Amino acid sequence: LRSHTRTARARREAREGFRGKGVPEYEVLAVKVVWKLQVLEGNLQGKARQYRDPAQGEVFLLNNIHYMARKVKESDLRVVVGDDWVRRQAALVRQHASEYLRFCFSRLTYTLRVDPSTQLHKSTLKEKFKAFNLVLEEIHRDQTRWLVNPGPLRDELRLAVKQRVLAPYTDFYLAYKHVMESSRHPGKYLRHDPVEVNEMILDLFVGYQGH
Repeated sequence: LRSHTRTARARREAREGFRGKGVPEYEVLAVKVVWKLQVLEGNLQGKARQYRDPAQGEVFLLNNIHYMARKVKESDLRVVVGDDWVRRQAALVRQHASEYLRFCFSRLTYTLRVDPSTQLHKSTLKEKFKAFNLVLEEIHRDQTRWLVNPGPLRDELRLAVKQRVLAPYTDFYLAYKHVMESSRHPGKYLRHDPVEVNEMILDLFVGYQGH
């Protein structure tokens, strides 16, 4: 109730302030601001579609929508657009994060799927480890170049990746490590232990520009 009262008072003060500056109608101004923000969001959607990798487009959107919403929250515009707009942007960020995870990590976690009712042959395990290594290294190579602004958003996105990848890989690795160690050239398959996979995830989204 106190929060609602403070918000209403802030809007009233902002309305009076805008009128004092010669703005005809506070409500008209709010509509115009929201419309301009929607145009900006539409422009971001258009730019996101230009990425060949849809996962990168989702990261672009969640990063920029989060930035736009943060700037609005930190300014007087929050009073103009209202808390509902801010909540919608937060929901959009979560939606794009979910789409990014789906696009990017479904293929990786698929390599770890096993049928518990069947016994895996060593040759099958080799192919699974090789496939996981290949996809993981591709993701690491590409996504260390992608940029998510430092702070809670990047931390939360990395945490979501860990939850999607690290737990199933750790289970798989520990379950079949001994089988691979008994094969020739085990390092070819056990290329990344769970600790290293965790470190690779922490490398993501730094905007690395090297080769």
